[in-house]
Amino acid sequence: MGGSLADNEDFINLMQVAQNDEQLGRTLRTLLSQTAMQRKSLLNTWIYEMRLKKAPKALIEAVSCLLDDEIAAKALAVLENQ
Repeated sequence: MGGSLADNEDFINLMQVAQNDEQLGRTLRTLLSQTAMQRKSLLNTWIYEMRLKKAPKALIEAVSCLLDDEIAAKALAVLENQ
């Protein structure tokens, strides 16, 4: 992933929505609380399903950021400290 995560508008938007949308926030917190292997498996399944349903590319790319262990840990910290 090129550039800084702070420059990734799609990811920033996903996190902002997750902080304001109770269901999405709860889903992401649950997903991000899994072990790395479980998280990646669940995310890959979710990403695959989004592609099948023709979800916006920006959303798929934002969710894909969560496959990175460091990003996932930071995202969980943000969601838990809101």
